[in-house]
Amino acid sequence: MRAPTFPLSASLCSRVLYSTLRLHYLEELDIPPGSAARYLITRLIDCVKVAAGFPSAAPSYRGTLSDQFLVANFGAGFANSGLWYRHATVATLFRALIFAATDGRIRLSDGDVYSLFGKQVGVAGGSGSFVLDAAALERLCNLSAASLLAVFKGKSGSSSSSGHVRGTPLLLPPDEDVLSAAAAAAAAQAQAGHAGVNPVETLIPKMHRLTRVCFLRTGHSLADAD
Repeated sequence: MRAPTFPLSASLCSRVLYSTLRLHYLEELDIPPGSAARYLITRLIDCVKVAAGFPSAAPSYRGTLSDQFLVANFGAGFANSGLWYRHATVATLFRALIFAATDGRIRLSDGDVYSLFGKQVGVAGGSGSFVLDAAALERLCNLSAASLLAVFKGKSGSSSSSGHVRGTPLLLPPDEDVLSAAAAAAAAQAQAGHAGVNPVETLIPKMHRLTRVCFLRTGHSLADAD
């Protein structure tokens, strides 16, 4: 006999669909350092702004404009040849950002960082758009989107009562994985140079193609998100 079936509630269907989408698109967040990772970081920061109640500034900006936004809001580390510029990933940047926002209480794993974002359906082109999972941010970090953005308030170089960075640009200390990647790259370059190999050829990472990327307007500072 066929087992009886029961109708699923709309809310349960929505949660199952959202979870499926989040898992399916997680690989889009797990990309190596480089221009695509920096573009995606900018795009995801825009998601945080939208979740905090501010309009998206992303639709029309890409390329060097995204890099200019990162320099304006995170400082020289994202300037050309800076540690963050060369080695930042979605996981390392948001891990460091949340570590600062929680005054050193929370250091997320890569998987937990990815779980903060999902995709919404029904947007133009059918490929979906990243969104912040505000419930996951609250559950994992005890933060709201607005409180995460609050780290950008104040003068650059200022700090919280516990000594964690605040202000714009936000001068985030490099994540441990960023420092490890930089050390590995330097060692590879030194070894390649000693062997007479062109070091550039040994350091170009394999990049994954992102579709429908969009970026924040460089004229808007996160400190202005009042």
